[in-house]
Amino acid sequence: MARRGSGRATMQRAEAGDVFAPRRGLRALFVADAAILQIDGADALRLAAFSLAWSEAALGVWRLAETPAHLRAWWLGFDAEHAA
Repeated sequence: MARRGSGRATMQRAEAGDVFAPRRGLRALFVADAAILQIDGADALRLAAFSLAWSEAALGVWRLAETPAHLRAWWLGFDAEHAA
């Protein structure tokens, strides 16, 4: 949730192989099922079910590694630079 005029918030379904690379602002991945997050090709981050991984200053590419087809996960972002 974002207060009107405070910036641009995004939320989209995350699927295996998806790439998430906003240029600035907060980025996050919420998973309702266990998943593996690859950050810039570095070591994978194993996320337990109902986990939230976030960064307020991350650069580069976040990728959701191969996961079961039934995975429930969402990318979240917030960019205060686009405040109204």
